[in-house]
Amino acid sequence: MSWKTYNHAGYQAQKRGDYDEAEQMHKIALQKAESVGRPHLRLAISLGSLAEIYRLQGKDEAAEPLFQRAIETGEQLSQPAPSPQPNRLRISPGDPQTCLSTDLNNLALLYTQLSRFSEAEHCFKRSVAIWKEAVGVYNQEMALRFHNLAALYYSEGLEEEGVDAERQASIIQEQLSRRTQ
Repeated sequence: MSWKTYNHAGYQAQKRGDYDEAEQMHKIALQKAESVGRPHLRLAISLGSLAEIYRLQGKDEAAEPLFQRAIETGEQLSQPAPSPQPNRLRISPGDPQTCLSTDLNNLALLYTQLSRFSEAEHCFKRSVAIWKEAVGVYNQEMALRFHNLAALYYSEGLEEEGVDAERQASIIQEQLSRRTQ
């Protein structure tokens, strides 16, 4: 079976809450991605997916280094390629920058769980900045990132910062709801 098949099976198992099955599928997908021997998007996706499964299972010591590898791979892939064209196309979800942003967001969630608040804040802020640059502000994923940042601030007792982040999420949600009316 292909990397895509195992990766998809891992996501489906995760959606069902079958983390053991998701872990096995993502491990196989990661093996297939690593067999290429160089950094590529499937490797970044596989590392981040398995790390997230570990985070959801409470396997923090296994999750953190995989998130860090996923982020390192995403950073390598996000380096601008020399291009003769002055205008850059907008990046769509599934590209290295959106994967990088998601991995940073998920690592920040892990750091929040571990009460490593300054590291979490740094990752959340990088995630927001990268997502904003890659996709834009008015989308559900950006609202989620601001909700996560607000939760971090509240857990630190930083009420004012939490309210500000929550306000950003609400503004995005309002804009999204207006577009669907």
